[in-house]
Amino acid sequence: GVALTAYEEGLAIARKLAATDSSNTDWQTDLVLSLRKISETTSDRSRKRSSLEEALEIVKRLEGRGALTVDLQGWRPRIERALVRFAKEASVQC
Repeated sequence: GVALTAYEEGLAIARKLAATDSSNTDWQTDLVLSLRKISETTSDRSRKRSSLEEALEIVKRLEGRGALTVDLQGWRPRIERALVRFAKEASVQC
């Protein structure tokens, strides 16, 4: 729908910015937010999973650099829980 299209446009911008400077924490966190919005909006199961996995990898890198603020430290468990829910839903559908 309209929301997904808007999120995809935002994701394209976030990807470009994050790619220009991987040390810019703000741009990396914007990319994570965009990926999470896509995962919450898309009906494409493969895209949902890949968006969550990519977001998790970025968060892990940010954690490794000590770049996550206190407010953002809950992101990793939140994304991991979303991936677990996704896996459970996928196993029920099989």
